[in-house]
Amino acid sequence: MSFDRTAATGAFLSALVILVFIIMVSQNAFPAFDYALDTSHYLKVEGDIGPGYSRFLWENRSIDVIAQAFVMFVAAVSCLAIFRETRGGEE
Repeated sequence: MSFDRTAATGAFLSALVILVFIIMVSQNAFPAFDYALDTSHYLKVEGDIGPGYSRFLWENRSIDVIAQAFVMFVAAVSCLAIFRETRGGEE
C-alpha cells in the first residue's frame, strides 16, 4: 500500500475541522430553545379552531394530491434520466 499525500492531507484537515467544531460547540452556548419560551407574540384564539381547520384541509385535498402527483412524476422522470442507456462514445 502506497502513501498518498492527498488522502493524508484530506484526513488531517477533516480531523482538524471536526476538532475545531467540537471546541466551538463546547465553549459556546446554543440558545436554540430560548426563543421558544416567549409566548407574548402568539395570537389569542377564541373558540374551537380545530374542526374548521380540519374541514378546510379535507375540502381542499385536490391541491395536495396534485402537488404529490407532480413530485412523483418528477422523481420518475429523474430516475429514468439517471438510468438511461448511452451510446458507445458518450458518457
